[in-house]
Amino acid sequence: MVTATIETFTEKGVRLASGEEIEADIIVTATGLVLKIMAGLTLVVDGETVDLSKKIAYKGMMYNDVPNLAQAFGYTNASWTLKCDLTSEYVCRLIKHMDEHGFRSCTPRLNDESITREPALDFNSGYVLRALGEIPSQGSKMPWRLHQNYVKEKDSVAVITGAGSGIGRALAKRLAAEGIVGLAIADVNREGLEETAMILGDANVSLHVVDVADRAAMASFVDAVISEHGRVTHVINNAGVALGGTLKEVSLDEIEWLMGVNFWGVVHGTKLFLPYLVKEPEAHIVNISSLFGLVAPPGQTAYSQASSRYAGLPKL
Repeated sequence: MVTATIETFTEKGVRLASGEEIEADIIVTATGLVLKIMAGLTLVVDGETVDLSKKIAYKGMMYNDVPNLAQAFGYTNASWTLKCDLTSEYVCRLIKHMDEHGFRSCTPRLNDESITREPALDFNSGYVLRALGEIPSQGSKMPWRLHQNYVKEKDSVAVITGAGSGIGRALAKRLAAEGIVGLAIADVNREGLEETAMILGDANVSLHVVDVADRAAMASFVDAVISEHGRVTHVINNAGVALGGTLKEVSLDEIEWLMGVNFWGVVHGTKLFLPYLVKEPEAHIVNISSLFGLVAPPGQTAYSQASSRYAGLPKL
């Protein structure tokens, strides 16, 4: 076994940089990748060549003290195009902002002395390790750090109703683990909400005790979320209650109570947050329903009706 640098191929095999020739019947070209930023393009700013190995990437797409330059570099642990999409959206917004205000240049400036340099990639592959000294670094914190996390870098803020237990709590835990920027969790049970918040640890979370069936309370909830987080990108209408019994067995008050939470709660959460969701380049509404909305079993009259009535709500 020989470890060396290949200079060229020959009629019999390969010739190494040392001059030694190694004969080979089969050559597998599976190694020797050389990473180059922007295909090795030479950058010049004000007559001086830019050494990209000395630069730190801003949002994974621009470089400190390099004006009017952005490149798309995708995720290494997910779909490559997810990060490229985020970069494209940001650059388009930036160019539009520059046009509207008559700006001719945009240059990231690294003025925070507490930010330290870190490797741009966390791969252990040989071709990556060999290139770390030749490619730009990333910083130790945002916006100079690339988290390889779509939810976090999307600056997402999610609202979850019924987050005091069950599915709502599980969703909050998952989003917090994904590094979401902000969470607004709601429930009628304050103790359950506080327990969920304790589980979430250091996540940026706001607690809201609210009855989703109450339109006025939900309107105030929306105002509180915007005041606390500034924006909303995800609304997850999860709050729900159960009621067993046939139509003959349950009272009108009980049906009204269930419809208020399971149906009107979804309508309120969707309709009242909608003006803020449409302002976002990308936003999502998730309405948690039940299979009973499609298959109505005996003894679930009210519950099945509520589930089936909002099945088409996202299409409105």
